[in-house]
Amino acid sequence: MKITTALVSAVFVGGTLAGCGGGSAYCDSLKEANSDFKTLDDGDFGQMDKAFDRMQSLADEAPPEIEKEWKILDSAITDMREALDNAGISFADLGKIQTGEMPDGFDESKMTALAAEMQKVGSQEFQDASTTIEKHAKSECKVDLGGTA
Repeated sequence: MKITTALVSAVFVGGTLAGCGGGSAYCDSLKEANSDFKTLDDGDFGQMDKAFDRMQSLADEAPPEIEKEWKILDSAITDMREALDNAGISFADLGKIQTGEMPDGFDESKMTALAAEMQKVGSQEFQDASTTIEKHAKSECKVDLGGTA
């Protein structure tokens, strides 16, 4: 089974982060997340949990003007993690599955639910939230998240 590129799109933040010009704790956190997000850009499925943990922390720290958008991303990540757990796999297993290697505990019958959760990251709502976050990061924190914003 080939993992959709929507999963990689979910980690739009995996683009190159530039210097953070803002002085807020949120901007500082974006800058600190640089190495976690770069692993996603490199396609390192084994580091997705760490990067997604970082994204969920950023959702908690988000300033009011982009709090709603971060909650959209946070919700999609949470739902995807739950679907992975229900299917008996981890993010690290996704790389193995992509090469045809099925991990221990893998429940193929639960892949439909996982696929549905992964499709959420391709939704217009998710994409719009991502774009808003990217624009805010660039204008307020001087952080380039690597998107098209």
